[in-house]
Amino acid sequence: MSLLDDKIDLFLTQAALADRKANYLPMLAAFFGEPGSEAPHVIYKRSVLYFFHGAKLMQTHPIVAARSTDATVYTFDGERIGRIQPAYYLGTATAGGKGAGSAGAASGSASSSFLLFDDGGSSNNNNNNNGNNNNG
Repeated sequence: MSLLDDKIDLFLTQAALADRKANYLPMLAAFFGEPGSEAPHVIYKRSVLYFFHGAKLMQTHPIVAARSTDATVYTFDGERIGRIQPAYYLGTATAGGKGAGSAGAASGSASSSFLLFDDGGSSNNNNNNNGNNNNG
């Protein structure tokens, strides 16, 4: 087993596809071994493998028997494995199952974010409003 095969094996294990290694290890090894491919990487999200060369989507491969409700996204570029949890980036709007478009979550987060930047109405624009013109 090559070093790439070991990394693919680890990716499949992390993405909870260890029971399908016999099917997907050769497919992924062939994809990453293609000569002249530009920045190959794979994304696994909700039971679908997406194969990319750079920013171009080359193919998708749904894994029907693996119907996942897990929103975690796994990325693999042949060297590094990444794990992205949407709740970390989107906050509790998706963690509670309401979705990012939830009016209650959006209004609550918007009002609190504006309060963080409230300076009591003073304007301290360091460019021109405090007598610090640097025009000449």
